Amino acid sequence: MTLRPYAEGFNDFEVERFLSWAMDEEIVALAGGARLEASPERFRQLFRERMPLRNTEREQQFAVLDESGDLIGRTGLFGIDGGSRVAELGIMLGQRERWGQGY
Repeated sequence: MTLRPYAEGFNDFEVERFLSWAMDEEIVALAGGARLEASPERFRQLFRERMPLRNTEREQQFAVLDESGDLIGRTGLFGIDGGSRVAELGIMLGQRERWGQGY
């Protein structure tokens, strides 16, 4: 498994994979997110616009890649407080066939 910072970007296939996860109600519910309210076109636009905001002093997000480099999920640290050395960890595996395989 490899972690790749969001700042390194995503290809079109990977953006489509994120879109499929955002449209999957079970995955969204398990990840603690909200249902996708945007059109697929708007999702793609917002995803690319907001990507640079995912690696800041207060938030660090990463793509989770399997051994062959395929995108299988995402992870990140949120609400980072460097002074108190506290953050929240989030992990989401969107590729269902990878669930229960030790990632």
